Amino acid sequence: MKIDLKKLPVNVTGHIIKFKDLMVAAWPHIDLLMKEFDWHTERDPMGDWIISSWEIFVEGELLEEQGYLTSLSIHPNVRIMNENTQPTHTIVTKVSEDIFDARTKRKVPKNHWLRLTMFLGQDKNDTIGFGWYPPFNYADFVIDAKRKDIFVLPVEKLRFYLIEWNEYLKEVKKLLNYDNRRILLMKKQLEYFRKKQINLNTLVNRLEAIFKAIYIQNQDSVWEKEFEKNLLDLESINAYLVDKKLKEIPYDRQKVIDEAILEIEKLINNLEKYIHFNSRIG
Repeated sequence: MKIDLKKLPVNVTGHIIKFKDLMVAAWPHIDLLMKEFDWHTERDPMGDWIISSWEIFVEGELLEEQGYLTSLSIHPNVRIMNENTQPTHTIVTKVSEDIFDARTKRKVPKNHWLRLTMFLGQDKNDTIGFGWYPPFNYADFVIDAKRKDIFVLPVEKLRFYLIEWNEYLKEVKKLLNYDNRRILLMKKQLEYFRKKQINLNTLVNRLEAIFKAIYIQNQDSVWEKEFEKNLLDLESINAYLVDKKLKEIPYDRQKVIDEAILEIEKLINNLEKYIHFNSRIG
């Protein structure tokens, strides 16, 4: 497959599906070999086979020794051959319609590059969930460079593209910068509320709107649930004040508000630290 690397991105779906099919065909034989494998080693033979095969059959075919692909792994620069090299290109997808994570049921952000990290299947007994199971009809993706919270998407609905690694990182940083501006807006709303420049109703509405606009939180279900829980506490008290037509907040309700705002501030600070760390990648 001859590719002009000066004219990227390029659709490489056919070649990526062929590699997935190779995994499906080889897996029964790998399973047989693994039954006799001596596990007294730190190596991961199945992972090593996937990564080395990816380097030979995908990287070798698409780049023809003119660069290095990110690994088929959550870690972009894990390699078997040429271990000390850094990636120059990566394989991504981009969704333009509503697609939901097969595991969490959350909607996948549209029109942003998602990096391919692994092919998966579902456990036939449905006791473990997704893993290395043929027919590998699902794939793992991340939206940023090192995130371990991943999207699990059906392969049949996707197109795969080869792009430069630096272009991918630029988009990651653009998203992170966008989120950072949203975080600053959240902090300002909390400050306005403390100074009594806005009321609780306005605070709740603004926090909710900003929260929905943040991209990175979509990948972290724990962060998302904790934020929503504390925001719901504020919404409940706001509804109580409106229902009772109260202009002053009762002491017991004020205590709940203070605790919820404190937790929201912690969550915002944690997200800010994460964004700061990932903005330095690449």
